[in-house]
Amino acid sequence: MKNRQKQTTIPLQTEANARYTADQWAAIHLEGDNLLVSASAGSGKTSVLVQRILQKVRRGYGVDELLVVTFTEKAASEMKERLEVALQEMINEESDPDSRQHYLQQIAKLPQANISTIDAFCKQVIQRYYFLIDLDPVYRLITDETENMMHFENVWEALKEDLLAEGNPDYLRMSKHFASDRKDDKIDQLIFDLYNKSR
Repeated sequence: MKNRQKQTTIPLQTEANARYTADQWAAIHLEGDNLLVSASAGSGKTSVLVQRILQKVRRGYGVDELLVVTFTEKAASEMKERLEVALQEMINEESDPDSRQHYLQQIAKLPQANISTIDAFCKQVIQRYYFLIDLDPVYRLITDETENMMHFENVWEALKEDLLAEGNPDYLRMSKHFASDRKDDKIDQLIFDLYNKSR
């Protein structure tokens, strides 16, 4: 089943699917444009995203052709579980043998589908394409706060040296206003504070 029909209109809501708001319904069915869905916690984003994925599957796409990123492993796992349940329901309700076969294939592909956290996806990209992107595939995440701060200071020191070596006018102006007695302590603290606030 590879119909992949381009959807130009949004289907009408019925009583059966009235649990979705008009905006949620549009988020599920809109195609062909960049789409930003912004909503607070507990507002049904996961449910809307699951329905959006199912709409693509109904139109002939495979779950292995989609990239779905979440903030937590728990959310990714929950999404896969919801998709499996919904696909099973679609199989039970489907009379067309080709469509049933397509839905069965999607359940089999779910464990390998790109439904994960953004960092898990980035890890996969690095490990698969390290030779193209010039990054070491053997790395670890910095989880210790002290080690993280030391790494940050090393990066900042290297960047500072580059800015001084090139005579960066913005850095020189900042240094003129904030440095004291030829020391950069105040500048360092300012940069650290800005970095922490931006996070």
